[in-house]
Amino acid sequence: MESVHKSYAVALFELANEAKQLEIYQEEAKAISNILKDNKEFIELLNNQFVNKDDKKELLDKVFKNKINNMMLNFLKLLVDKQRFNLTIEIFKTFNSLANEYRGIEEGILYVASKLDEDKIKAIEAKIAQKINKKVELSTVIDPSLIGGFKVIISDLVIDNSIKNKLESLKNDLVEEKVGG
Repeated sequence: MESVHKSYAVALFELANEAKQLEIYQEEAKAISNILKDNKEFIELLNNQFVNKDDKKELLDKVFKNKINNMMLNFLKLLVDKQRFNLTIEIFKTFNSLANEYRGIEEGILYVASKLDEDKIKAIEAKIAQKINKKVELSTVIDPSLIGGFKVIISDLVIDNSIKNKLESLKNDLVEEKVGG
């Protein structure tokens, strides 16, 4: 049985694709997801069963009207009506994966020791895209244990260019040399 969030994601994908605005919907879904992740209280308010649905939709209008596509705004209102707003981030994540698959974009995770600016992320995506001959979209995860550098995982491909990995390799080389020598 298909999960509820996937049903909504597929419906949004079909809507965006039919409107030939897949990329625009993806950008808006990412922007909305970021807003929701940064404002947990907003999600809680829109999920609160004691707040009137019309008030919730009015709030959505105040926050998003004229900032996002009307169909996307109506989609958010539908989630409020169906009491599924708590699934919004998961719906958008699945929608993005469907859209990327359709557009031939490989998704992956970029692990970094500290926050990178967007230009550096785009440069890493471009290098990897060149290597695998496909467009690449990376989501970033901060992992201070890497010390520096980065690690990328895309499907079966792992590129570990972190200082942690280099130190571990050096350690292994020294142990082998000591044991073998």
